[in-house]
Amino acid sequence: ARCIGVSTMANWVGNWIIAQFTPMLLDSIQFGTFFVFGVFCFFSIFISAWLPETKGVPLELVQGLFDGKAGFGGVAEKKKKSGMAAGEV
Repeated sequence: ARCIGVSTMANWVGNWIIAQFTPMLLDSIQFGTFFVFGVFCFFSIFISAWLPETKGVPLELVQGLFDGKAGFGGVAEKKKKSGMAAGEV
């Protein structure tokens, strides 16, 4: 339930930000406002293609999906290399 609340809050905050800045952008850069939103949509296409789908994947295997992606260094591997095994503080 907490995750649903966080995602709903993020949606509302994002909508509020768009509602607050769109009139200002329309006044200042007019039609260029739509290019700004178009750039965000363009980047979201690449991000959605880059992130792996985790639906139906057991929790134990999710880390393996992200280890092969650029920008996701193996967190578990970094902890092992630094000497912090599971359970150590």
